[in-house]
Amino acid sequence: HDRIGQKQIYASKAIKKGEELCISYIDARANRTERQELLDTWGFQCTCEVCGSLDSESDRRRARMRQLNPDKGDPASFKDPSS
Repeated sequence: HDRIGQKQIYASKAIKKGEELCISYIDARANRTERQELLDTWGFQCTCEVCGSLDSESDRRRARMRQLNPDKGDPASFKDPSS
């Protein structure tokens, strides 16, 4: 589908009519600085509660999540379930 500028996305749960779908451009387990730098490459500046906080405990939790599941949450690791 890349030839025609389309992507095929698979849901891991049923989607209700009108439900908003969100796609992460970044690994949500990245620390605040990494997230902001990655989002900046897409032209975004996130000001959500998590990104706006200077809470270092949040970064420690995210580092631990990345350590426990190194391949989970990284958009580069998403696989096509049909392959």
